[in-house]
Amino acid sequence: SSNELTKANLIVSVVAPKTMSLAGERIIWTITALDGVRKGRVYNLRGLEQRAELAQGAYKVVLTIDGYQSSKTIQIEDKRQRQELFIADVGRIIAKANESVAWSIESLDGRDTLHLPEGSSLNVIVATGLYKVDASLKGLHRAERVRVTSGKQVVSNLFLPAGRVNLIATRGNAPLFKPTKWNIYRIENGERREVGQYNRHIQAVTMPPGHYEAVAKSEDIIRTREFWVGTGATNDVQVSMD
Repeated sequence: SSNELTKANLIVSVVAPKTMSLAGERIIWTITALDGVRKGRVYNLRGLEQRAELAQGAYKVVLTIDGYQSSKTIQIEDKRQRQELFIADVGRIIAKANESVAWSIESLDGRDTLHLPEGSSLNVIVATGLYKVDASLKGLHRAERVRVTSGKQVVSNLFLPAGRVNLIATRGNAPLFKPTKWNIYRIENGERREVGQYNRHIQAVTMPPGHYEAVAKSEDIIRTREFWVGTGATNDVQVSMD
């Protein structure tokens, strides 16, 4: 209500670079009381400009926009209205891969690394600076260094060689149709490293080219089979559970 807005003694707002719109972005304010009767209390607000009515005392204000974070410690003097402007020196990283991959964005300026949901692309707002964009698929990594400048977007395209495998557990030359636990290992330089676990009798998997071993377990039967994956190829790996 307008009555509440007039009582607000803190206004927080963010200014983005001129060439960049923050419309539709998730802008989150987290305000934590550092002392006084409400010590430890957290207020969460959302949006470009927000107002709050706070008791006297010290507060930590954290602004989060996507992969960007900035914080200030402020002092509230009772009813006197205080305006806190955050200048967000940000840009955008857009990255695309030819497969669904796990993404990470590592700051080369000492900020925290961002781990992002699996997918074939990402679009994230970050502080200006130097980053390493990393796409990984079952232990295979492709990375690129990018420099993010104020208000600009940088695009990274990463290609990961991969093939498709259909894991099929069979009995009497027909699909097993029973729960099957698969453990997939990559064999490289004489070492086995687990790269996946699955629980269906037929399972499609995308993986980097190379030499693998499938271990299939159903009820008390365990069978193994080695196979190769080639770039761009699709092959069926049938394991007989007879």
